[in-house]
Amino acid sequence: MQKRKLPVKGRAGFTLLEVMVAVSIIAIVSTAVYQMHFFSLSESHKAHLETQCLLLAQKKLSEVEGNPSDSLRSGSGSFGEAFPGFRWEMQVETLQSDRLKDSGKDLIRIDLKVFSERTSAFYSLRVYRFTR
Repeated sequence: MQKRKLPVKGRAGFTLLEVMVAVSIIAIVSTAVYQMHFFSLSESHKAHLETQCLLLAQKKLSEVEGNPSDSLRSGSGSFGEAFPGFRWEMQVETLQSDRLKDSGKDLIRIDLKVFSERTSAFYSLRVYRFTR
């Protein structure tokens, strides 16, 4: 004859306290992971916009370099429908340089700033050019 095994009294599962501790640890870890992921996405987007500003500044500077020096004027504008939300500002200033003597009177400084209207991403550069 076989003996029947009776269920042993004791622990047959997890207590409510153990489950609550496990859920709390999972919640804390997943909150930290979510925050890191969100921060990573926002920094990636910011870097993308700053890179676009850099490339648009190079584009605008190449347009400026292609123009005759006497037609350079300060101004501002946008990049059209191809790059919505991006604007540029340019300041052109004639300089006098004592160190360069006679050739210093032909020197101009171009300050160019490209920025995104949606965020605080921007890129600025300064170029010196002889107008002869």
